[in-house]
Amino acid sequence: MTIRRTGLQRDVLDLYRSLLRVVRTKPESSRDHFYKYIRSQFRQDASSVSQRDISTIEFMLRKGRRQLEVLKSDSVVDISPPSY
Repeated sequence: MTIRRTGLQRDVLDLYRSLLRVVRTKPESSRDHFYKYIRSQFRQDASSVSQRDISTIEFMLRKGRRQLEVLKSDSVVDISPPSY
């Protein structure tokens, strides 16, 4: 049985997967920083926004896609790990 998802849910998951794929192109020594950063951002954003707040989620998706383009750049080799 498959889970039925809305288009917005699919977009969020696609962005998350794309970000994780980009991390695989980064140096192995810094991948852990990227993974932690991406996970913490998604968790933080998910807890701060209501599922019914469509306009905010769409804004965050646009922001995430811009960040994805930046991370795809070869000049980005590390990211500072999130502070807890």
